[in-house]
Amino acid sequence: LYFDFRATGRSGGFFSTGGARETRDIDAAAAFVQGRLPGGAVGLFGFSMGGAAVLLSANPAVKARALDAPFADLHGELEHIFAGWGHLRRPLLLLMRGWMLLFTGVDIKAVSPVRNAAAFAAPMLLVHGTLDGTVPPANSAALKAANPAAELWLVEGADHGQNHYTAPAEYERRLTAFFRGSL
Repeated sequence: LYFDFRATGRSGGFFSTGGARETRDIDAAAAFVQGRLPGGAVGLFGFSMGGAAVLLSANPAVKARALDAPFADLHGELEHIFAGWGHLRRPLLLLMRGWMLLFTGVDIKAVSPVRNAAAFAAPMLLVHGTLDGTVPPANSAALKAANPAAELWLVEGADHGQNHYTAPAEYERRLTAFFRGSL
């Protein structure tokens, strides 16, 4: 099953919550799959914010998680994004936090996938490009540190969203082997 989160792609909605409310979309997708394959195991793959949302979902039906370039902490990711804004960085972060609280009820400081990572006994695969300037690979390193059982594959020379294009055969081999071995 392939889907877009609320407020992204062709899906409706006005606000993305950095993964906090997108867990509802994940839970609905997992329920849909379970309804079609009763008794079947559910594995999730998420890219970027989707990977973070997969980690924020504590759905017990999920038996394996593969994450491509997830962020470890939303506030930390926004600090990285606004780092080049100089003196405007802090006011922008405060504005973003207030805006999110007002319009979505989500506190960006509470959206922290790394806090959930240690709780998962289910298999986890982390994939991250070594040249990812959007979500630096230190995010996956932090997730791996929180869950030492997780497998971490760093794709040499890949930027954000380019892991599959940089090493297509190895990407497909690793993800296929991960899900076959985990589900």
